[in-house]
Amino acid sequence: MIVIGMVSGKWMVLDANTREIYGLFQDGGEPLQMVRFSPDGKFLVLGSRDGVLYIYQVDDKYKKYTRMGRCMVSLLLSQFHDNNH
Repeated sequence: MIVIGMVSGKWMVLDANTREIYGLFQDGGEPLQMVRFSPDGKFLVLGSRDGVLYIYQVDDKYKKYTRMGRCMVSLLLSQFHDNNH
């Protein structure tokens, strides 16, 4: 199974051996930068450039995707200073 995230916010699922396309989907308009299956293959998470994660339930041998939700993620970057110098 191959999942391809695109810069348009679209993503597609295709069979790695036959190249049959199982679906073409759209989530937002920002580029998708991360695509990961859960270790058990029951969920798929897609992350877009604007910090939104889309969570899908995976069924029917990777042929059916049901959106379970989405959430915003923000990363706080901080610098640590050594007060000894």
